[in-house]
Amino acid sequence: MAERTSSQGTSLAINGSRRIFDPSHRVVQVGCILAVVAVAVQTVAHFANAFFFDYGVWNFDADGDGNALTWASSVATFTAALGAFLLGVMGRTPEWRLVALAAVLAFFSLDDAVGLHEELTSEVVHGLDAPTSVGRVLWPLLYFPVLAFVVISLWRLAAGAHRHIRGPIVVGLALLAAAVAGETMSSLWWEEKSRPLIDDVEVAIEEGAELAAWILIATAFGGMVVGRLLRVGRTTASPDRE
Repeated sequence: MAERTSSQGTSLAINGSRRIFDPSHRVVQVGCILAVVAVAVQTVAHFANAFFFDYGVWNFDADGDGNALTWASSVATFTAALGAFLLGVMGRTPEWRLVALAAVLAFFSLDDAVGLHEELTSEVVHGLDAPTSVGRVLWPLLYFPVLAFVVISLWRLAAGAHRHIRGPIVVGLALLAAAVAGETMSSLWWEEKSRPLIDDVEVAIEEGAELAAWILIATAFGGMVVGRLLRVGRTTASPDRE
């Protein structure tokens, strides 16, 4: 039998067997659009604050701590943590690796909201009597064990996932790597009492990459959770039900 697609695109038939539309694809599509829109809004707000408001609107400063833009990134990270937790406890036995990943991502969300790594590195830099810019290089080294755990865990998930789930995870990891690299490189020109143009551009790129990364990773977890719920529903459905 030829392939038939319904007008709503919700189901199709192949060789007489009916295959239900997987809503996880829609979750990923919407998440990718949300990532693009969120980064665009954040970037416009950041540059408007820099060039039109002379840094007078604190909530539009992408480099600030505890403001509206930080909240957006923190929410995206916590959503990824929630997705990892749900995926970890949905099976007959908990997947403790995913539960641990959820705990680390929840910590990252808290760190993003209150700037824990900035405070930690500031204390270390002060104790070493080193330039403040060294903190931008130091924090990835201090966080290396948990960063490595997150990267390895997400990479393993991507390796075993469908292509539409794998894509957002891999792109998200690449964007996170770019954000960390950008902040590290900014130590070459960053000054505590000055914000040159290159710093504003670097902040916009770095924070935009980080925001997009966490939205994409959260989207991938959302797609996996929805896909697993759909499979459970099909398994428990009565045999005479389509």
